[in-house]
Amino acid sequence: MRYLFLFVFLWCQIIFAQEASVELNPPKPVVGESFSLSFRIQTTGNEQPNISFTPPSSVEVLGKSNEGVSISSVIVGGRVTVQREVLVVYELRAKNVMMYRIKDIKVEINGAVKKLPDLTFNVLREREKPRELFYEAIPSKTKVYLGEGFDIAYYAFSKYDSVQHEATDYPKLLHFIKRFHDVKGQREIVNLGGETYSRLLLYHARLYPQKIGKLTIDSYRAVARFQTMMGFGQISVRERNMYSPPVQIEVLPLPTANVPKDFTGLVGEHDFKLAINKEKFLANEVIEAKLVVQGPGALESFEGPKIFQDTKLEDFEVKSDLQELNQNTAKKVFDYTYLTRSGGQIPSQKLSLSYFDPISATYKAKTINVPAILISGVATSANQTASPINQENAPLPKPELSQVNPQKVGIMAPVFTEKEASEKFFFKNNWINIFNTILAFGLIIFASYLFIRRDKKIGQNTLALAMSSEIKNKGLNYVRLHQLVNLLRGHKNEEDDVTLNKILDDSSLSLDAKNYFKELVNICEQMGYNADGKKAEYQYEKSYFKELVKAVDKRKIV
Repeated sequence: MRYLFLFVFLWCQIIFAQEASVELNPPKPVVGESFSLSFRIQTTGNEQPNISFTPPSSVEVLGKSNEGVSISSVIVGGRVTVQREVLVVYELRAKNVMMYRIKDIKVEINGAVKKLPDLTFNVLREREKPRELFYEAIPSKTKVYLGEGFDIAYYAFSKYDSVQHEATDYPKLLHFIKRFHDVKGQREIVNLGGETYSRLLLYHARLYPQKIGKLTIDSYRAVARFQTMMGFGQISVRERNMYSPPVQIEVLPLPTANVPKDFTGLVGEHDFKLAINKEKFLANEVIEAKLVVQGPGALESFEGPKIFQDTKLEDFEVKSDLQELNQNTAKKVFDYTYLTRSGGQIPSQKLSLSYFDPISATYKAKTINVPAILISGVATSANQTASPINQENAPLPKPELSQVNPQKVGIMAPVFTEKEASEKFFFKNNWINIFNTILAFGLIIFASYLFIRRDKKIGQNTLALAMSSEIKNKGLNYVRLHQLVNLLRGHKNEEDDVTLNKILDDSSLSLDAKNYFKELVNICEQMGYNADGKKAEYQYEKSYFKELVKAVDKRKIV
């Protein structure tokens, strides 16, 4: 009975693993011309599918061809499974101009039969007039894993000689980490559906999905202005509101089985390189380490791992810098700072960091060799063996003072032993001891005041204040503004897929400040992700930046 249940379970997995779809190309064929009926069938088995359908009486089946097989890895039932996609194409031809319906479409694989809906289409007398101007969003992939990067390009296709495009609404691209790229505006000639178009890249970004399921790539909207010829050789300037149709992306979850403990969250192959300034240090000396991570993943959300975890070291805040090398690859540099506190040796170690490989659908690891650190120059305790001291530099022993009977010889004062001299000085000079005590307490209070004042100064000199100064001095761009506004979020356990405008709406800023920073976000999105911001036209409002810094400080306390 147990084996029968296992067989039924596996059989259900095979049946539900099959997927089949059918499409017509072109969707509106012309009478007397051939068109194709294409079947895309996904299966985990090796058997060839058996396809059947009932064409109308006035539609002739000219032939059949197997266009090929593609292989990919998917997650089925919590396991990584190799999936095959078979493409079978039938060539058809219609004899009359009318509406047709193809019925009884069935696909059989491994004994499982899948029935597809009937396909209805119109056959035209002549080809439809091609569109003269349209927008289209073209993703580099339509099926990706969670956190896997892909590109989205918004194009304008035109048959006009010269078209000007003025953007009215940029895509929001919710639930994605975004890297915007500069668009140079170069035109190219392409062939689309047998028609020749001039194609212009309007907008380009690298996206990293942060949510599984069906995600929507929303529209790019603009006003297109172009010239057309009227009668008698006159030229007319026309204006048209344009937008690209939305595109759906399927985001697959990462496998939950065999997830390594050292998984970084990065998708795609990455390189990790560690460098330390030296390996031998003295007490209270600074250790500087640099970790360079390079690859195609979403490094914006990647935090540097712990390099050293030892009580002999005091660690400070890790600084990071993200650099985009090309459209697909970026580099993030982490600068670590430690201060040696006590002597001893920190042993070497191997630090493992894992990433997910979308090609093989497996987790892979890379190892970083962390060298041993030797800390010396710390004074030994009383119960430890003293370090050898150079005899030439050793201090001379103090001479013992022996009491000498006082004698009245000339003007010489009485001579006492060392003990007796100290006792006489202590008891006969109480006012000096009281003064020294008061002075010591005063120095302690003054040092405490300086320390508190220093802490207060450091508290005021927050990261938000530094970022505000950087925007004021170096200019406004998307990276600087994103880092500044993102500080308002506070806790890291908040959802990652929020926009800057959402962060501003949820903050404690005044309405005027929110509107001001939303306008800066709009300016940065129009400039693009890589813009340096030196020529950005905006007004630096000191009061609003000061209000944001105070809001960040309050958010940290929460």
